[in-house]
Amino acid sequence: AAEMKRILDGEIAYIVTQVVAAPAPVVVKEEPVVAPAPAPVVVKEEPVATPAGLHLYIDCIPEKGVVYTDLLTLLSPYIARVETEGYRDEKTGKAEKVAHYGLVPYNNGEKMVIGYMLSDVAKFRHAGAILVDSRMPISLRALEVLRPMATVVVSGRR
Repeated sequence: AAEMKRILDGEIAYIVTQVVAAPAPVVVKEEPVVAPAPAPVVVKEEPVATPAGLHLYIDCIPEKGVVYTDLLTLLSPYIARVETEGYRDEKTGKAEKVAHYGLVPYNNGEKMVIGYMLSDVAKFRHAGAILVDSRMPISLRALEVLRPMATVVVSGRR
């Protein structure tokens, strides 16, 4: 850089010294630009009221506006009672426990569950909406009791 100054005079020398003496370029790291997160979308749903009386939805599901309970959920305390208490064998008179209500001979397990359900039948009169899957064998027996009490019955097709 000093030799260049001697050779060149005037403005040209000044420009050369400025170029030669210029500081090293600064490398600026670019950080990725992150877009701000969108505001969460709040969906306001209308409050859902439990229907008055007993509504049965057989082989169909209400999509909107109805709070329902599955029939097996309502029958589960009675099913558990049959499974824990068991049954009395007709020939020996001995009490037998079962792992599933369907294992009681002569289909008496379902009859026992429905019998216990009938003892609490007032509970079902104002149960709201009940979802029934007719593929379950106990559902057909339960419908024999529930259908006459229902204010609304909606049946789907299989």
